[in-house]
Amino acid sequence: MENSLYCLDSFLIQLFLAIQKHDQKKSLYLYDKIQPYISFMNSQQKNLWYQCAISIHKISSTEFLRQHKDSIGYYIIGIVMFNQGKLTQAVLYWNQAFQIASQEGSLENIIYSQIAIGNTFCCLQDLEETLNHYKIAKRLLQQSQIPIDYDDLTYNIATLYLEKNNPSKALDLLSSIAKKRNDALLLHKFALCYEKLNRKQKALEHINERLSFHDGYSPLLDIVSYRLTHQNYLDEKYYEKLLHSCLKYCEQYLPHGFIITTCPHLLAVYEHQRRYKEAYQLLQKKFLKNHKFY
Repeated sequence: MENSLYCLDSFLIQLFLAIQKHDQKKSLYLYDKIQPYISFMNSQQKNLWYQCAISIHKISSTEFLRQHKDSIGYYIIGIVMFNQGKLTQAVLYWNQAFQIASQEGSLENIIYSQIAIGNTFCCLQDLEETLNHYKIAKRLLQQSQIPIDYDDLTYNIATLYLEKNNPSKALDLLSSIAKKRNDALLLHKFALCYEKLNRKQKALEHINERLSFHDGYSPLLDIVSYRLTHQNYLDEKYYEKLLHSCLKYCEQYLPHGFIITTCPHLLAVYEHQRRYKEAYQLLQKKFLKNHKFY
């Protein structure tokens, strides 16, 4: 049973989540449990395995790249950097992956690198660079048989327009993919758009629609719901508690971009209550510590 690919998937996901939760004891236990089965892994499982091994310092990035000098090697290091919140470093590795993939003639790895770079600039809220890299990826996808849904990139672009305070443009983009995609995250973004457009009833309709979904995005939706139903939410301790819980959830289970888009709401609470020291500490912890712009 333990030799099955499905069992390995389960162990690898448990290991990845343990690392996300900074549970060192469990991470090391699962690492040792999985290690004897490396020879049974397929390529996708090995990629995740290497990500985990680097994250818990079982192998250094330098040593890994000595053994894996191809585009996949640099791509994997980029993922590790991204998951650690080191976004600018991630871009450097993915740019290298793109260059090597071009030399290899690997269209698939070129596309994945471009999308990863675009995703990172999306997290950094650089609209121009995001659109540039996604445009390249879309053009290449149209020439390939690679099963990547461009609607996911459209969703990311909509999210960025929302963060740039252009809810109307975001709403148009979300509406363009709504027929093919119907999930809690999409409803969350629709609700945020209508909230910014001051159409609270419409926003609440989308929030209530999420009740039919059983997934892991409830903390994000709960925050929006609370704002829509409590006029003085910036003064209320429960709203702040929801934000702290949501940030913890994002750190443990969701990509880094969710942390970046949730933090401003907690900063708004601190600013409203004139808790400037805590605001600076939040910036220092979530943004300034890992981002070296050079």
